[in-house]
Amino acid sequence: MFLVTKNKSDNPKSRAATSPPFIESYRRMLAHYDEYDRLMPSHNEPWVEKQRLKDVHEAVIDIAEGRGEYLEGTDMGSPIRKYDYGRFSVVTRADQTGP
Repeated sequence: MFLVTKNKSDNPKSRAATSPPFIESYRRMLAHYDEYDRLMPSHNEPWVEKQRLKDVHEAVIDIAEGRGEYLEGTDMGSPIRKYDYGRFSVVTRADQTGP
């Protein structure tokens, strides 16, 4: 499961002009996509196919652009949204407009 933090800008124009840090970090990793065969995430499954990187990147872009289905819930009393993509999930705060 991935925890996504809020983009600090509340200005929709600046949000559109700059990608949230989470998406930017995935873009940097995808720039090296052909240099590795598998991923070793820091949690959950220890060894996964590299296609997962592209899948998560596409999911967080969809979420940032207002697409994606989610379930609402709470985590330690805070309202959250959980976007389930089968082999991974993206969790955001409920008041968050994107990753």
